[in-house]
Amino acid sequence: MENVNATATTNRATGTMPLIDERLDVSGHVLAAMLDSIEHHVWWKGRDGRIMGCNDAFARSVGLSTSTEALGLTDRDLALPEAQIEQFEMEDQLVRTTGTAILNHEKAIDLGDVTVHVSVSKIPVFDDDGEYAGMVGLAVDVTERVSMEEQLVADFQLFDKILANIPFQIAWKSRDHRYLGANAAFRDLAGVENNDELMNLDVTDLDPDRRAVIEAIEAGSDRVMVRGVGELRQPVTVVDSAGRSHHLDVSRVPLTGSGSEPTGILLIAADVTGQRKLEAQVSDASKFEALGQLAAGVAHEINTPVQYVTDNLSFLSLTSTELIDLIKASREVLERLGPSIPDEATAEEVRRLLEHYGRADIDFLADEVPRAVEQSLEGTKRVTKIVRALKEFAHPGGDEPEPTDVNRLVESTVSVASNEWKYVAEVELDLQADLPLVPCQPAQLAQVILILMVNAAQAIGERSERSAIEGRINISTRVDDRDLHLSVEDNGSGIADDVMPRIFDPFFTTKDVGVGSGQGLSLAHNIITNNHRGSLAVASQIGVGTTFTVTIPLITAEELSTDEPAGN
Repeated sequence: MENVNATATTNRATGTMPLIDERLDVSGHVLAAMLDSIEHHVWWKGRDGRIMGCNDAFARSVGLSTSTEALGLTDRDLALPEAQIEQFEMEDQLVRTTGTAILNHEKAIDLGDVTVHVSVSKIPVFDDDGEYAGMVGLAVDVTERVSMEEQLVADFQLFDKILANIPFQIAWKSRDHRYLGANAAFRDLAGVENNDELMNLDVTDLDPDRRAVIEAIEAGSDRVMVRGVGELRQPVTVVDSAGRSHHLDVSRVPLTGSGSEPTGILLIAADVTGQRKLEAQVSDASKFEALGQLAAGVAHEINTPVQYVTDNLSFLSLTSTELIDLIKASREVLERLGPSIPDEATAEEVRRLLEHYGRADIDFLADEVPRAVEQSLEGTKRVTKIVRALKEFAHPGGDEPEPTDVNRLVESTVSVASNEWKYVAEVELDLQADLPLVPCQPAQLAQVILILMVNAAQAIGERSERSAIEGRINISTRVDDRDLHLSVEDNGSGIADDVMPRIFDPFFTTKDVGVGSGQGLSLAHNIITNNHRGSLAVASQIGVGTTFTVTIPLITAEELSTDEPAGN
């Protein structure tokens, strides 16, 4: 690079770069070192367009080893594509003829195997007489920034496509509840065509016939912004103006700016109405499958008391006929006797009757008839209990929680499932006497209890095949200040460590074909966690046994919407 000094004289008329002057007392070597230390490309040309100097970065970019090699060259002497040379010449001509700088002009330069993006500035230089003396060029490689911008644009386009096609209603609002934007699904729900139309509206500005579902989605937004903590996958059921029920999983997430205070809220709603219907169908199918499995056992349980009721009724039928005949004959004899003393013929007839009907054995009947009646009543009560328990278990129930006597639910389910466990184990009930009514879906909870009991009985059966044990299933209920805890404990074979992570997976089973479908524990887990916002925990040890613990909040659906969100 040549040793060049510069002056700070400025052309005030044009605002261009100061004229290069040798009077500036700065070493050209220092200037060269400074220019070579920067990564940007710097060069300067004379009036004739030949390069008078450049830094090493520029020299390397045009295929030269050092800056000295560039001295006296024109653009056509450099290793550049023809199209680029023509573009550079046009730019230089424009600067020379107009005396106006080109500042931060971005362009793509094709270098064959790679394309780079540069931001180019070309600034005219004038002599003391205001005549064009040359120009200084500066090129900044902005390839990385352009790539990032292109990626950002691609990300935004992808984000827009996701928002447009995702099957969720998504909207974001300011702190004062004004809409800032939404995806197409939410706009369809709100009845607006685009974000410009939705911008700055409040839910009260929307079509009244469409508000019910949206208001349910937004309920609790103030709470989320005050706490600064999101609520994820909150189950919401709402009936729209047409009377249709909508089941939603709603997430409300606070939006924060540079500070810690929420500046708005993001709303995400998934319409799971179809999923809930499918889950109900699966639940019903599983229940019918369970009922089918229990049918033979229930029939056996009913058959035993019905059999001795039938035998007792046959006995009573026979003996009652003899007693009635005796009573009728005795009455006839008494009518003939009247007030008189019986004659010998009458006395003989009385003896004959007593001998004939003595077979009835009055003393025997006096003992057995009351006993037969008592057994029959006990049998009918047993049948009634089984039928009532079966009816309660099979009852479809509603979608909404209702106050439920869980202890009675346990007793009914144990009664229905007795044929599943009575041959392998004894069932011990440890039920809290003062258990309050628990808000739950009783039919679904009964199904969970049945699933856990059948699993326990099967585990005990597996262990008893290998070693003689006295099977035991213990069912307990307890409440604390916040939750119901229902445990089903068995002393069966236990669950292996490698199996434990998969026990709640749909269709996973370790049982033989025909013994289990692999849906029981998965269904139980779904019922407790999704439909009751509770938990289903398990503790197990091989050869010792397993305990499943159901935990259900002791709060209503209305209270649930204002309570702390469950962990997800």
